[in-house]
Amino acid sequence: MVRIILNADDFGRDLNHNRAIDDSFKQGLICSTGLIVTGKYLSNAVDLMIKGGYVEKVHLHFNLSTSLRDVNPEDIPLTEAMKNDSFFCKNGKFRPYRGLPINIRTIFKWKTVYQELVAQYNKFKEVTGGKGNTS
Repeated sequence: MVRIILNADDFGRDLNHNRAIDDSFKQGLICSTGLIVTGKYLSNAVDLMIKGGYVEKVHLHFNLSTSLRDVNPEDIPLTEAMKNDSFFCKNGKFRPYRGLPINIRTIFKWKTVYQELVAQYNKFKEVTGGKGNTS
């Protein structure tokens, strides 16, 4: 037996993504979605997933950049170290994705990324009430 899992990416990116993902859950078209916890549309996504009853089908979409199309230039990191890192951010906001820097191999870069990952994970647990998919 073949099982197909359809995952919708970028829940929380913008209102259009949020509506499309919510509609897709309501129609039974998708199995899961990744939640971006660093953007200004997070609260809208959280409201939709709670009302829609699919919190358990939401997982963390770890975010280190904003869209190249600048769909949501309001993506803001959760840690001060990341906000102050000139590769990842400008004026405290994520830059568009440009690939990983060569110097990410340094302990300092990994520490910054790890701290941001932990902060985003904790925010995810907070907004999902611990019911989001963390496996």
